[in-house]
Amino acid sequence: MNTKCIYWAMMALGAVLTSAQRCPYRMDIAPCVCTESEKLAMDCSRVVDIAQLIRIFEADFPSTTFWRLTMTGTYDAPIQLSFLPDGVFGSVNFQEILIQHTLIQRVDDYAFVGSKDSLSMLWITHSELTSFPTTILPLMPNLMQLDLSYNLLQFLPDLRSSSLRSLTLAHNSQLAFTDQLFTKLDQIVDLNIGYCQVETLTPGIFLNMMNLSSLYLEHNRLTHLAAASLHFTSGAMEEIVLSGNQITSVDPNFLSGTGKHAYLMLVNNQITTLAEATWRPVFQDISEPGDGMVMLDGNRLECGCSLAWLVASPSFLSHLAYGAACANGTAIHDLDPDSLQHDCSS
Repeated sequence: MNTKCIYWAMMALGAVLTSAQRCPYRMDIAPCVCTESEKLAMDCSRVVDIAQLIRIFEADFPSTTFWRLTMTGTYDAPIQLSFLPDGVFGSVNFQEILIQHTLIQRVDDYAFVGSKDSLSMLWITHSELTSFPTTILPLMPNLMQLDLSYNLLQFLPDLRSSSLRSLTLAHNSQLAFTDQLFTKLDQIVDLNIGYCQVETLTPGIFLNMMNLSSLYLEHNRLTHLAAASLHFTSGAMEEIVLSGNQITSVDPNFLSGTGKHAYLMLVNNQITTLAEATWRPVFQDISEPGDGMVMLDGNRLECGCSLAWLVASPSFLSHLAYGAACANGTAIHDLDPDSLQHDCSS
């Protein structure tokens, strides 16, 4: 092969390599790292400040379509970013953004605007967010997961999304919201607002969530469940977690629309009585027929005549978890229904 042929062969090979390159030049985006495999990903966990992050996304990107952006610090060494300004990621768009252990307090309204059509998962957790720009959610037709847990959110405006399936707000101990927060989230399947110091549930607050399957409300400050506070329309409820609250009483008709497979978890509350008028409909809903379960472990229940209706029904009793016990420690399942019925009828 003569020199001219070799030259043109090398030029052709260089053109192929250049056209195949999807990551920016390494030094242009340092300390971020771009990786190429079946999916294009970027890790910016070593970014030191917002100026550096902005500079990185002003680089020349052969491909602006990425699968995931990761920015993950640690508990002892969080990423030193305090806010995300509008357009911070330039023309680059992502399907998933995972941000954890940072000092971010604020996200501007259009920080993620470049990814509005592609973003399916957004996590900003273990940070210092006091607010979040909910106005961009209706502009994101493919966003399915939003996780803002372990932050300092103080007030969350009413949410609106036709695509969101999973919403996690857990561990925001100062969180406040209106009764309409969830009314425009009819596609939600999983909702987690545990550890948020929630004190009351407005009747009907979950009625518009027509696909809701799992609801986590553990370790809040609930003391009472009013009528209709846990009414659902999905008919597909699988988990309702209220463990670790201070619930002492529930009203008749506090729960409905669960279907036959729901697990109602009220572990470690302060419930003492299971009034028949209140609780019989609950057991009927999950047992005719069904494999649902009521978990009352850690509640000091009064095991007198007010409980006879439950103990006398093998069907209902089979849907009460075995950890439920009387105040004196006797397991509910160990009570003798005949003795109880005799004592209560005399």
